[in-house]
Parts: sequence; C-alpha cells; structure tokens
Amino acid sequence: MGRRLFGAAMKYPLYRLAHFPEWLLRRKLYLDFSGRSEPRYQVPDYVPLPDHSLRPALLELTVL
Repeated sequence: MGRRLFGAAMKYPLYRLAHFPEWLLRRKLYLDFSGRSEPRYQVPDYVPLPDHSLRPALLELTVL
C-alpha cells in the first residue's frame, strides 16, 4: 500500500523495515545508522529569528 501511495521511492524505507543490511541502503537513504561516517545534515545550535516576520506587539488594555 505504501508503494501505491508514495511511489517507487517507498521501496527503500520498506527495505529498512524488513531489516536489510545498512550497507545496501546507505546509498539510497540519507539516514545512515551505521555510525561509520559523519551525518550529511546537522542540527544547528542556534537559529536566529528574522525580524521582519515577527508579529507586532499588542497594546496592553487597562481594566477600570
């Protein structure tokens, strides 16, 4: 069903689910769980927020 919904690219995640060896799958998938090489993508420590996309500040209302 996954291949019908997502196409031929679904084949490699299904191979991983079927416990195929990682050395066969590491060329096709960006997730390499073997621990032999550095990951292609890394999460940065800090991501600055752009100032132009912040919401404007709301005015404070005083209750009488």
